[in-house]
Amino acid sequence: MKNISITCLIISIVMCLSLSQVHASGRVSCQWTAINPAVDRLRDSIDIVLRADRLAPDSLVNILDSFRLLARQSGNPVAIIQSSYFDAEAAYNRDISHKQMHAILDAIGKIDSIANTYEWYRVNYLRLKLLLYSEKDYPAAYRVSESLLIRVLNTDLRRETATIIANQGLLFFYIGDYDEALRLQYEAREYFSGLAVPTDSLKNELNLCNTLAATGNVAEAEKNLRIMAADPEVRRHHKIYCNTLMSLFYFTHEDAYAHKALDEALMTSDSVLQMKCLQNLSEIYYRDGKMQQCIENQKKVLGFFSRRNDQDMIVPLRGLVEIYDHTGPRDSALLYMRRLLAAQDTFNRVQSTAIISRIKARSEILGLKNKIALTETKAALERERSVMLGVLCVAILLLGILVTAYIRRRSQIERKMKELENDRLAVSLQNERLQNEKFQQAIDSQERELTSKALLLLNKNQLLNQLLEQIHEFNLPPGQERSLIKKIRGDLNNDKAWDDFTAHFEQVNPQFFKTLKEFYPSLTDKDLKMCAYIRMGFTVKQIAQMLSVLPESVNTTRYRLRRKMGLNTETILEDHLRGI
Repeated sequence: MKNISITCLIISIVMCLSLSQVHASGRVSCQWTAINPAVDRLRDSIDIVLRADRLAPDSLVNILDSFRLLARQSGNPVAIIQSSYFDAEAAYNRDISHKQMHAILDAIGKIDSIANTYEWYRVNYLRLKLLLYSEKDYPAAYRVSESLLIRVLNTDLRRETATIIANQGLLFFYIGDYDEALRLQYEAREYFSGLAVPTDSLKNELNLCNTLAATGNVAEAEKNLRIMAADPEVRRHHKIYCNTLMSLFYFTHEDAYAHKALDEALMTSDSVLQMKCLQNLSEIYYRDGKMQQCIENQKKVLGFFSRRNDQDMIVPLRGLVEIYDHTGPRDSALLYMRRLLAAQDTFNRVQSTAIISRIKARSEILGLKNKIALTETKAALERERSVMLGVLCVAILLLGILVTAYIRRRSQIERKMKELENDRLAVSLQNERLQNEKFQQAIDSQERELTSKALLLLNKNQLLNQLLEQIHEFNLPPGQERSLIKKIRGDLNNDKAWDDFTAHFEQVNPQFFKTLKEFYPSLTDKDLKMCAYIRMGFTVKQIAQMLSVLPESVNTTRYRLRRKMGLNTETILEDHLRGI
């Protein structure tokens, strides 16, 4: 009986080894499917140009037409798929609309991922780039990247595996999961090791430095950037070298990096990169007191990003406001301040929406990861069942052992499924928190708008008070001067502006005035107005300018408010009002 058991066990082991050998033999090395010498030579020439990250020039258009004709003449369906792919790649480089791009990819048709693995990979990798970089549809991009990884991990496509993992790292960086991004970028570095693919590898290294900085490892990021800047291979790639120098400038504020970065940017066709380098030079000019050069650069950068409606326009706007505020004219400072407030309000709303989208994408991707883990677990269970059934057919005497192992494994799977269910419930709770955050962001937006209105009122009163102080210099007839002074003072004490402010204030702080009147019935309308400004955090000088009174009057009113409210000397009036 013992000999029979040993014999059955040996047979089972041999069967398992055979199954693993069959799985290993299924690993393939993939390249473009060969068609005929003429088609293959032309295809390889096009591939070299496209994989060099260059936009398709006019000469390439003619080569694509020739390849399309050769593919059709060959009558080979795989050649036609290759031709369609190159058309799609050239269209992507021309930055056509997302809808058109999806239509081109969908028209390529179904590709056999086993018989034509490389063609299948290239088409789906192009779809991944479209989703990740152009559409920023992170959940969809994650699904495509996972399907690509599943396939290429069973091939010898080491470069392609490294590129997909690097893209996944960048995806998690975009959604704010920096720890996972760092893990994937280090993993991609291992795959890139020993491969002659400097462009992809260097892009991953630059992204790795950005992620290190985002996680607080600024010193390590700076150290890696200095190593990259000294690498001759990096210097041969102008765009990567320029981005490396700009990152070093952000960390070190050394002028030489900013000047060299602009030189490198001018050697590329990337106008956005050039404008960002100009912005860096503006900071240097401002610091060195070269105001005219700084203003010219700031206006050039502002014009560029304003035409693109890009939030990078906020940086030059802030710079122009600061310059004109110190050097004049004040009208220009006020003009750019209004533009800055409007831009900040617009892009704050866009940023709030983007943050919510990233958090939702992170939750959805977590759900996808759990689903993939569950699927892999089920697949592993199915594979184990197959092996167990084969062993049972050969060695019935091992039934008791196999059943025990099966029950143990099933218990582990159920425990794993329960953990995954708990993760699903956690994702649901996260979505509820997202909704609460959305409401809070709406309140914050209203508070910003309220502050903007109050600041505009402050600026208006400042200008009117200055005009009152200087009106006698205009040498107007006495009657006209008195009339103008009366109008200006009437505008300074305009109740309509206060009514508008009160209505907006009540939206942001409902029941504030009503509660104050209930607690302190002796408060006058002037007291309520003062309480609103104090709650918003304005200084005594600012409140005096908005109410067109002297700062001493504001201090007196504050003292009377404390008496009416019965506050002791240890209680801060601002904190007391914010607590209502």
